[in-house]
Amino acid sequence: MSLLRRFHAWLAVHSRHSIFLNLFLVMLLAALISIAFFYFSDNYAYNRLDDYFTPDGYRKAYQKMVQRLQTQVKEKHLSTDSRKALRSWVKREPVAQLRIYKNNKLVYDSNAPNATAQDLAEQRSATATTNYDWEYTTPIQFEDGLAYVHLYGAYPYAYYIRTEILLLILSILLFFLLTFFPIRRRMIYIRTLTRDVKELENGDLNHPVTVKGSDELAQIARYVDQMRQTLSAQIQRREAMIQENQQTISEMSHDLKTPLTALLMYTELLRTGQYRTPEEESHYIEKIQEKGEQIKDITNNLFLISFLNTQKEVILDEASFTEVFQAKITSQKEYLTKNGFLVDDHIRWFDTVLAMSPDFSMRIMDNITSNIIKYAAPSRPVTLSSFHITTENQERYIGLVFRNGVAASRELKESTGIGVKNIKKMMELMGGEVLIRADSHFYQITLLYPVRQPVE
Repeated sequence: MSLLRRFHAWLAVHSRHSIFLNLFLVMLLAALISIAFFYFSDNYAYNRLDDYFTPDGYRKAYQKMVQRLQTQVKEKHLSTDSRKALRSWVKREPVAQLRIYKNNKLVYDSNAPNATAQDLAEQRSATATTNYDWEYTTPIQFEDGLAYVHLYGAYPYAYYIRTEILLLILSILLFFLLTFFPIRRRMIYIRTLTRDVKELENGDLNHPVTVKGSDELAQIARYVDQMRQTLSAQIQRREAMIQENQQTISEMSHDLKTPLTALLMYTELLRTGQYRTPEEESHYIEKIQEKGEQIKDITNNLFLISFLNTQKEVILDEASFTEVFQAKITSQKEYLTKNGFLVDDHIRWFDTVLAMSPDFSMRIMDNITSNIIKYAAPSRPVTLSSFHITTENQERYIGLVFRNGVAASRELKESTGIGVKNIKKMMELMGGEVLIRADSHFYQITLLYPVRQPVE
């Protein structure tokens, strides 16, 4: 019983995932239903025919056959020795056997139509008896005298045989009917999948692939649909990247135009001597230096974002949070202090291993430091802090936060935003995230690095 239960459990699980098992079970069930239908309907039909063919019914049927035989005997003047005519009559009538007895001797037997009366007398009893309902004996006047005709009836069996053939045909039709609809459903599904794949072939990646059931066809459909979604997402990302690159190039072209125009203007002023004092000349030289540095930063950022856009993935190292950032942040604080900023350090140093690219991390820190120098208000402290967090998906991150006041006198409109885009791209390649909060008074950027080992 345990083995049987295991088989039933296995069948219940795998039959939902196998076309072969599904088809086998459908055909098995259809065969059992068809056999049961034939068996019970055949019994019922036989019982009804038995009820119909009563002894009285047999007798009336035989009487009609005897009347037809008597008529033929009279019309054709048949004798008991007219074997050919008698054999022809037996073939036309629903009778299994015809025997003729004359003077208590068997003179004709339809089962041995060519035997002589002497042969029949030696082989068989010459007594005409009736033992069953389907037998009938009666006298008939032949041309050569009175004889007794013994009929062994076969006319009801024609109905039995016809009924059985009809029921057999109905059972076969029932079997094909029960197997036709499940197979037809799968064929319809195959045609549906063919149309779906044709749509994908024509380039319509927004057309979903129909997934029905859990068998091999459904699994193939699911894999094709997942491939469609993946390919569509890749194309969308590619188009978004192309659009972003075009937008970046357009913005950078405009951003380069402004400092380049100013640089040419100050250069023209110096070339033509349009300054009154040495101090004014030095001021023009400082402006040229400033615009040159701005152009340099823009071109460096442009080259960097172009490089990052060609990187599909980056090799990450496992490095300690303290080991990577402690020395760099100490150097950053000293640099900011020299430039007139007050640094408020609230960083907690976790003994945690991060998945990161040290080169990208140093670029990000330099970019953030450069932005603080350009756009932060020296009158407000620059706050540095860190934290660790675990998401609902049990993903662990170390967060590094930089917060500064916004300088009201700075020309923020000159910012291209390309630096922040580079930071986001580098963090994305490292599997991290960037969170930015900004208003007219404060600017905060948070770097989230994925953790490879638990926080201690």
